[in-house]
Amino acid sequence: MGLWRFLKRRMAVKVFAAIGLLVGGTLLVQANRESRREVANMQQQAKDSADDIAGLFIGAVEHSMLQGEGLKVKALVEELKQRLRAQHRDNAQPEPEVAIYDQRGIEVFATDPPPPSRYELPPDVLGVLEENSRRMNSHGRVFRPVPNEVRCHECHSDDSLLRGVITIDFDRERCAESRRQVLPKV
Repeated sequence: MGLWRFLKRRMAVKVFAAIGLLVGGTLLVQANRESRREVANMQQQAKDSADDIAGLFIGAVEHSMLQGEGLKVKALVEELKQRLRAQHRDNAQPEPEVAIYDQRGIEVFATDPPPPSRYELPPDVLGVLEENSRRMNSHGRVFRPVPNEVRCHECHSDDSLLRGVITIDFDRERCAESRRQVLPKV
């Protein structure tokens, strides 16, 4: 107890204790600010890295698409999805997503929904699919079969005669009027 009483009575000890607390507090505040700056720096670097990786992936996709290699793009997307999922397994963050959308906002290379049953198809579409023939209904809508040609087999299966049906809806009266105006000039 004598030492404590000795230290309590000395002014120099009190001054050094105050200075020590001040310096220690200042260093603590400075360390806190520096650590926050470092965390912000690391977060920015992570964002920049993600942006760079995305840029490389997008460049590979654009190059493959311009080369007409859509199947290669599909494989690239699947490979990237698998890699991201593998790296994500032990992470508490939401699972990363990779998707490509066309100009209409429809996801490209998405898993196809199940096809409708034959009974859910419009009757004229079903007729074209079953008969492989052209049709026009009473409202002027045209139905044309799309043949499954050899050139389609690179991307699509060759297990049916048709790739599908194209329908076009137009105003027959307007077409007839246009024809009446053009034919006399020919």
